[in-house]
Amino acid sequence: MKKSKKIMLIIGIVLLLGAAAILANHILMKVSDKEVPSFKVELVVDTKGTYKVFYSGYINGIRSCSGAQADLDGNELEPGRVLEFELTSYLFDADADLSKFSIDFSPFDNESQYELGRTNEVAFPVEYGQTYRIHLVQDETGYHAIPEWMDAE
Repeated sequence: MKKSKKIMLIIGIVLLLGAAAILANHILMKVSDKEVPSFKVELVVDTKGTYKVFYSGYINGIRSCSGAQADLDGNELEPGRVLEFELTSYLFDADADLSKFSIDFSPFDNESQYELGRTNEVAFPVEYGQTYRIHLVQDETGYHAIPEWMDAE
């Protein structure tokens, strides 16, 4: 029992640090009075039993950023909920080749210390100022990230 409380505390701290980093990023953008280049990844949670989602972003296969989102009240992320991850140029090296960007997601439930699964990596060329929508789905084989632009084809 104590071990699971410690793990939940650690996960809570990680989420708070992620929120603090996002807040600091927004403050920096306002203080500098210039728009910081960014792009957004919208994740549509089309699963049940998901309480938080971690992401990892890669450039040419090398991890370059990560973060997480959860309901602030600790509630389940209801199916259809859209999580928005804003990725700014501060997260990447100045010479990063965003045409080689990819991202994957790891959903968590409200009790487990381990991810419920990890999705496939979705690779796509990124342009600042754009928004990319991806669906988190689950079937008998596990969790999958399905880009909305793939559904249209």
